[in-house]
Amino acid sequence: DIGHFGSRSFSWQTVLQAATFYERMGIAVQAVCCQATLTEAPPVPSSLLGRVLICPAAAGAASGAGGGGARGTPERLFVLRLAQRHECFFVDNTNYRPSHFTQDSQALLGWLTSRGSELRVGYILDSFGQFMPSRNVPPPDF
Repeated sequence: DIGHFGSRSFSWQTVLQAATFYERMGIAVQAVCCQATLTEAPPVPSSLLGRVLICPAAAGAASGAGGGGARGTPERLFVLRLAQRHECFFVDNTNYRPSHFTQDSQALLGWLTSRGSELRVGYILDSFGQFMPSRNVPPPDF
């Protein structure tokens, strides 16, 4: 949801701002995009090629996360699965509720409320649409 600002129209520029913010700190960035966004705001700009991962449709069908509008959607659960698998920070403002998780994804909810809460970074878009994270993320150890 980083790309949505103001009227909720999608802006790849906002995604690029967030990616650039972290890349300047030496952090590798992988943005997740759902198919609906590609329909709304195609194509992925060349400046973001290689940094945008399209959420597979199968991930959405398997999650069973319906009933939340923009919240608890399949791409949100896909982001959580990626962060869990790679044990990495993730930028997300979603207000996850237990109802967003099916029986099959309860372990993911458990991860989110423990280790995931340590890795989650919220953000705001200021009145000019500039990305501002809610907290600092330490640079990677090389």
